[in-house]
Amino acid sequence: MPKGYIKTVHEKAYGFVRIENTDYFFHKNDFNGFWTDLVNDFYELEINEKIEVEFEIGNSPKGPCALNVRRLDWPNEGTG
Repeated sequence: MPKGYIKTVHEKAYGFVRIENTDYFFHKNDFNGFWTDLVNDFYELEINEKIEVEFEIGNSPKGPCALNVRRLDWPNEGTG
């Protein structure tokens, strides 16, 4: 799975993941986690901090999109 970081996230249930110079749209339904936590954490970031994620690349009518987005800083469910 490709890895990138959350470039932006909006309370209205969508955001963008960035890898190099490409942005991938994602809807909150494509995020594996708690949307409210993601939004709150994103807006509390310090300068140069990033939320790293991994995801699957999909296609939408408007271009590439991110599917099955998962934060890398959260432990996997069911392990450990």
